[in-house]
Amino acid sequence: MTEHATRAKSALAGEWQPLGKWAMVKGEKTVAKCITNGRPVYVRYDGDKRIGQYGSFAEAQQERKAA
Repeated sequence: MTEHATRAKSALAGEWQPLGKWAMVKGEKTVAKCITNGRPVYVRYDGDKRIGQYGSFAEAQQERKAA
């Protein structure tokens, strides 16, 4: 499945879908896993904008509410 098809499916289902081995997508949101200094780091993007860096996928997938 292509990236666009995977993003569309995830947006319609409202669930995170795997995109390759190192990323999960949900519509325009992306969580990518990378290894830094031998430890996994999860980086969240909303479209092209980097939102933050987290220690686990569970933390990265949480919706953040603006105060």
